[in-house]
Amino acid sequence: IYTVNKIVDELLKVLGKESKSAIEWFEINYMIVNPDKFKAMILSCDKKENIFEWNINDSIIRYRNW
Repeated sequence: IYTVNKIVDELLKVLGKESKSAIEWFEINYMIVNPDKFKAMILSCDKKENIFEWNINDSIIRYRNW
């Protein structure tokens, strides 16, 4: 799943929505989803390193900007 946005909160909203759609697709097709194995990366020009958390299906995904 890929998206572009200058506002991190908006980025997270889109990623959350798209991730839920993907998870629903996997479940409809009888596939097992393991959010504990999900990874995320934010590419940014910001020199300051930030660590973010994102909750998906009751699993916390931690990621940082690069």
